[in-house]
Amino acid sequence: MQLEVDMQNGRAIDRDKVQRAFQTIGDGQYLITFDKLPLKHSDSQRNYFNGVIVDYYKKLWRDVKGNFHKNIVKGMIKSMFLKEEIICEISGEVFEIIRDTRDLSISEYDELIQNARLWYQHETGEEIPKPSYYAKGLKNAKGI
Repeated sequence: MQLEVDMQNGRAIDRDKVQRAFQTIGDGQYLITFDKLPLKHSDSQRNYFNGVIVDYYKKLWRDVKGNFHKNIVKGMIKSMFLKEEIICEISGEVFEIIRDTRDLSISEYDELIQNARLWYQHETGEEIPKPSYYAKGLKNAKGI
């Protein structure tokens, strides 16, 4: 079982939620681990991706595939770099999903940006400028 709990001052904010979860567990001995959820990506990362990366790809694909709206271009980039396969534990079927950028952690979003920059450079020979927050270090980026 997994349970997402918001904590404040060492206590669960919704104690009833925690108690209900424990009531669903039968008798026995259990190992319980606590993991802090990864930080969500920063505003700086999102702005850089939606602005700079998407604009560069939009210009590249305009000449080859036609003039697409930014949202379509963003979807095309996501399908290139955020595609995953998941296996249904019951049926064994394999499903292909495309992750949403809203769900990416700081490091996952950074990996998306780097992969998009590298692919673009490999295909065009041109480099997409590095994000300005790299100069300060990713942890000092606005919104982190």
